[in-house]
Amino acid sequence: MKSLLSAFRTYRRLSPLRRREAWQLLLALARARWQVRGLPIQQLFGQLPRGYPLSQSLELREIRQLSRRLQRLAGWVPWRAKCLEQSLVMSQQLAAQGIPYQLCIGVKRGEQQAFTAHAWILVAGEVVHGGPVHTYALISQHASHSSP
Repeated sequence: MKSLLSAFRTYRRLSPLRRREAWQLLLALARARWQVRGLPIQQLFGQLPRGYPLSQSLELREIRQLSRRLQRLAGWVPWRAKCLEQSLVMSQQLAAQGIPYQLCIGVKRGEQQAFTAHAWILVAGEVVHGGPVHTYALISQHASHSSP
């Protein structure tokens, strides 16, 4: 976790718009943590936003910038914001912009035969949050919009 003083200094340098976004993302991370800890995965996927009007209002570059901001803010919370929590927040942000996405969950076998799980977000077939993912076998995915 980032030191509180360092986080406050960074926060003070943000524009009012970025400060508002920071608060929204931090609150969304807290909500996602609560959901991940208390709901089965099927119910989590069932609560993901669907049906927003499709748009291409953000370019991949802007989506990746949003992902980087979310990852930085995840270091500000007093818990370890896991990949699934971050991916849930990222999916909500993309859905609000009308950007079609896929939330993916994969597993890989670790060196001591233990499984490791990971969650990531795809937009237009590209990993925009949670990469690199090439070592994970996809076991589940949720698409924000059905294919035409």
